Amino acid sequence: MQRSTSLDPSESRAKIQDNVYSGLRESLIEGRFDAGQVLTMAALANVYGTSLMPVREALQRLVAEQALIVLPNGSAVVPHINIERLDDICRARVILERSAVEIAAPNMTSDNISDLENIAAQHREIGGLEGAYTMLSMNRRFHFQLYSYAGSSSLLQLIETLWLSMGPYMRLMSRNIEAQIMGGDPIYAGTHDDIVDALRAHDTLRAGDAITADIRATQALLHTILAKSTHER
Repeated sequence: MQRSTSLDPSESRAKIQDNVYSGLRESLIEGRFDAGQVLTMAALANVYGTSLMPVREALQRLVAEQALIVLPNGSAVVPHINIERLDDICRARVILERSAVEIAAPNMTSDNISDLENIAAQHREIGGLEGAYTMLSMNRRFHFQLYSYAGSSSLLQLIETLWLSMGPYMRLMSRNIEAQIMGGDPIYAGTHDDIVDALRAHDTLRAGDAITADIRATQALLHTILAKSTHER
């Protein structure tokens, strides 16, 4: 008798839940949701074409990562944003991302550096053509390509969790810099060149300083945006 290759029900449910979780996680990191936005299970089940159970389980995983806050009715809300929370996230980002860069720097190959140069060039060029979300996506690609060279899956996972928490802030930033980007302003793209130059020289300290400057530049821009939005209320 030929053995069936189809998934059993529990495996199928797990796969569906993973798909929902991965899709929501990606959307949160990319800043596709507003701070304070409520994500109902019914709406998400409709988007992903599934039942409520996989959605509930995916939301619970994201709540555990502090990416969402659960509501009494089982729905979830994207956390509200404030300067104190931003500073806390950026402080942790500097510690972890600088560590990743300093681990990677001594072992960078010419191919590694060439890959980063190509991504940095695309990051500079693509914003004025396709807008803020595409540019921010290229920014993320640059960072995580670089951090992957540290060879630490544990460190990479921790950094991803911090970027998940940054999602609502990136949403706010993308809305405020869209006009500048479409007008040809690269918005701190030069910090990537500084990082690549330091890595090419195998200068660990300078590479660490450059990644710190990159994070601080984003933090400073968000400070300005948050202060302005508070003043306008």
